[in-house]
Amino acid sequence: MWRTGPLPTTTCAEPPVKRHDLKQARAYVDAVVACLETTWEQHLTGAGLPYEPVKVRHMNRIPKKYCGLAVDDDESQTWYCAKTRTLGTISSPSP
Repeated sequence: MWRTGPLPTTTCAEPPVKRHDLKQARAYVDAVVACLETTWEQHLTGAGLPYEPVKVRHMNRIPKKYCGLAVDDDESQTWYCAKTRTLGTISSPSP
């Protein structure tokens, strides 16, 4: 895929996010992923490659495992599972 050249430039407004605001944190992740999707789709389809948007799964608790990988208990994390093409994300609302 490196032969397809650099990713196209995409400009997206960065949404506001306040510390400890779970709703805004999730909206922020969704907006960033949507912006990246624009670039990824343009890049891959322009190179004649298949494209499928990533799914985002917001979780309320830190799992012990995600996609078969061990997970630690950091405050905020995101993981990608290639098997399911899913981005798992969690942000702790605690102060």
